Amino acid sequence: MGYSLLALLLALASVDASPAFHQITELVKSQSRDGDPDFTTYYKEPSKTIPNPKLNLVYIYGESLERTYFNNDAFPDLTPELGALKK
Repeated sequence: MGYSLLALLLALASVDASPAFHQITELVKSQSRDGDPDFTTYYKEPSKTIPNPKLNLVYIYGESLERTYFNNDAFPDLTPELGALKK
C-alpha cells in the first residue's frame, strides 16, 4: 500500500511539474476569463455593406491541375468552365 501511494504521489508531482500541464491550464483559464474590459468601450460595429465597392480580379494559375478533376463521372460539375476552355 505504501509503494502504491508513493507511486501515485510521484505521478501527480510529475504531471504538475510538466510544462505542458501549465500551458494547458493557462489556456483554459484564458478562455474562461472575461474579455478585456476596454473592449466594449472601443469596439465599433462593422458596417454590413461596403459603399462603392471596388471589384478585384482574381487570377488562378492551374499549372499542375489534376486531370482527373475534369472527369465528369468522378467529379460532376466540378470544372465545367475549365472543361469548356480545355476543348
